[in-house]
Amino acid sequence: SAASDVYKRQVMYSKDNIDEKLVLCLKNTSEIDNGKVKSYDSERGLLHAFFKHMHVFQPDIISGYNSNGFDIPYLLDRAFHLGLQQYLMFSKLKNVPIKYWKQRFQSQQAGTVESTHFYMPGLVTMDIFEIIKSSMKLRSYTLNNVSIEVLKNQKKEDLAYSDIPTLQNGTADDRAIIAKYCMQDTLLVSALIEKRMLLVNSTEMSKMLGTSLHETLTKGQGYKILRKILEYTIRDGYFIPTLKNQNGAKHVPIYERIYSENPKREYFDSEGKLQFQGAFVLDPIKGMHDKPVATLDFASLYPSIMRFWNLCPTTILRSEEDARSRNLSKDEYTVMSSGFVFVHKNKYQGLLPKIETELHALRKNAKKEMSDARLNGNLMEASVYDGKQLAIKVIMNSIYGFCGSKTSPIPCLAVAVSITSRGRQDIIQSKDWVENNFGNTFMKNSGKAEVVYGDTDSIMIKFHGAANVAEAMSFAKECEKRINDVNHTQTP
Repeated sequence: SAASDVYKRQVMYSKDNIDEKLVLCLKNTSEIDNGKVKSYDSERGLLHAFFKHMHVFQPDIISGYNSNGFDIPYLLDRAFHLGLQQYLMFSKLKNVPIKYWKQRFQSQQAGTVESTHFYMPGLVTMDIFEIIKSSMKLRSYTLNNVSIEVLKNQKKEDLAYSDIPTLQNGTADDRAIIAKYCMQDTLLVSALIEKRMLLVNSTEMSKMLGTSLHETLTKGQGYKILRKILEYTIRDGYFIPTLKNQNGAKHVPIYERIYSENPKREYFDSEGKLQFQGAFVLDPIKGMHDKPVATLDFASLYPSIMRFWNLCPTTILRSEEDARSRNLSKDEYTVMSSGFVFVHKNKYQGLLPKIETELHALRKNAKKEMSDARLNGNLMEASVYDGKQLAIKVIMNSIYGFCGSKTSPIPCLAVAVSITSRGRQDIIQSKDWVENNFGNTFMKNSGKAEVVYGDTDSIMIKFHGAANVAEAMSFAKECEKRINDVNHTQTP
């Protein structure tokens, strides 16, 4: 039976928050200090009251922790079992009951995953467990551990699951312990939403993608990025062809011809198939480092490479010979380190680089608006702009991966391979320049500059002449300036 159920209702983006902390409990329950209690003699009466409250309040979003996987399906199952089907019609469409079903999805990255889907017209289910698990790397994703990691000084009430049946069958004061425990869980979820700006960020992501909030929370990244790309293809007059599947991958005959003409065979397997190589990692220099280590990050490395070198399915050429046959001069195309050939942006700007360029400008503007809002003391407005720039960042970083997926509608592996190979080249060149030039030529007082590690889009530098962290940061800032100056001279 449902021992107790809790929900908290809150209107966000409002000057005057409506905030009701209410626990609906089975059997007489004493009052608690962190919310209001209503008691019911039967499970049927309890569920009846819960669904009646849902009808009255008409929420737009239902949130919880693992609520999609357990809480909401459990409530619906119990209502159906007790013959309360008529109370399941609290969607925004009149006389339309809410439903749910489970699906299994299998991939090489995630293995077999079971997900719960809902049909709730006008209602969005926001499972904070799923959002946190997909956005944070933690050792444990229990609500208690996540609360400690994110909220620092807040955690769950100390109550073992095995004690709940005994307390439920005990006195009114015993049941109040359960009620307080459930209320604290709900308050923690609300605090996580606010602290991590989950609703703000999800809303801004929806606005940027042109998807509904439900789609943003439940659809895969491929669906959402395709939606954004289609916005530009419609505007600029492109068509994305419907491709046939071959051995579990989208098949594009012209790409096979391009791959076969590539002289750089190190990117191909023994069967001649192009292999996607992921991010580059420099081997770390092991041991104890007694000098400060500074980290330099490339700003949006992969999107920047795509924009700068004009890497796109719309700009790829078969080979250098193909470029010459099209009467292109050497300053109108680039042979990437991957061996693939692309038209320069001064000749023709590709669709994906154009999208990345426009998104880059939007993100830059959003960050400025965020900074202005903070200076003016408008923290809520600043959080909205922060959510917007983060949403744009995610989209920009996902477009390159969209080309690297064999099941993508645009499965141009040559683009993804060229981006990662260029990223690898940038990391290695930056390491070599730092170690060979910085300490010896530009800032001799920095001593030896040694790259002790590098990963994807960053290098970590130990300045042997740095006496403290502040001095190492000073050297790092000068190093950053010099590397940017060098990179700017290597433009096509």
